[in-house]
Amino acid sequence: MIRHIEVCVVAHNEEDFIVSCLESIEVALANMPESIAFKVHIVNNGSSDSSESIIDSFCSTRDDFDAKHIRLGDKSNAWNVAIYELVQNSESLIVVVDGDCTISADSLVALLEGAKLNTDAYLLAAIPEPIGRYSESITRNTLNGKALSGNFYAITPLFYEKIKQTGFMLPVGLIGDDSLLAWVAQCDFKLSNGVKNGLMVGIKGALFGYHRLVPNTFKNIKMYWRRLQRYSLRHIQQNCIKAYLTLENDDFASLPSHVVELYRYHRPEHIRTDNRLNTFLDTRTSKQIKTISVEK
Repeated sequence: MIRHIEVCVVAHNEEDFIVSCLESIEVALANMPESIAFKVHIVNNGSSDSSESIIDSFCSTRDDFDAKHIRLGDKSNAWNVAIYELVQNSESLIVVVDGDCTISADSLVALLEGAKLNTDAYLLAAIPEPIGRYSESITRNTLNGKALSGNFYAITPLFYEKIKQTGFMLPVGLIGDDSLLAWVAQCDFKLSNGVKNGLMVGIKGALFGYHRLVPNTFKNIKMYWRRLQRYSLRHIQQNCIKAYLTLENDDFASLPSHVVELYRYHRPEHIRTDNRLNTFLDTRTSKQIKTISVEK
């Protein structure tokens, strides 16, 4: 029986969105049964804007909210800090939320009920609020147990216990923490296990809203281009991880502490050839990580 919920908010330069994120969490917690104890941990990582002062001001009037400010701006490292340093109860349902998202008022109740109904599950995946065909596709895949959005999800006590037992951590520098976590959960920590059904479950009542990037201004176009570059790096990193697990050690807990250590497993066949843009981006990324590998 789950009696604790710990919400971990990961924030980086979110001065425009963090208050609305935290307020939505506060509303959702108010809808929880009185028997459920809760705590909210905010990991502000590497922010150069006013996120730190905004977060501190918010937490100063709320006993159940605390903040940890770390210099390194890296989501995977922030996740490791939250899981290994801030979570207080091993039997908690651990909810992870991005600092630029809002969650629906009934979402935490839905996750709690989902945990009760799916006692063998490792991850409970939330779904985006409907905003078009793209979100419809994500929702369909999530509810079929095939997708995890890093914006908002829950780690069950069963998964948390195994994370701690194995010592699994996200490699620092990883782009795409959600993809790796889904992979770890579905394969039950070993690639050779293959994908197992029921370990990642989509929860229909757990909804989140997020800031949608529309390339309609010069600033947004620059941000969109940067996002495409990050998607390319994410693709290359995932292939390096798979190569490592196949060639060296199929245990996800054996992954090196920094993603740079995986770049020596990069191969030319990792570059996408489905369209010219992806080929250009991946070729560019390939050259960059080779330079990083040499410097390392």
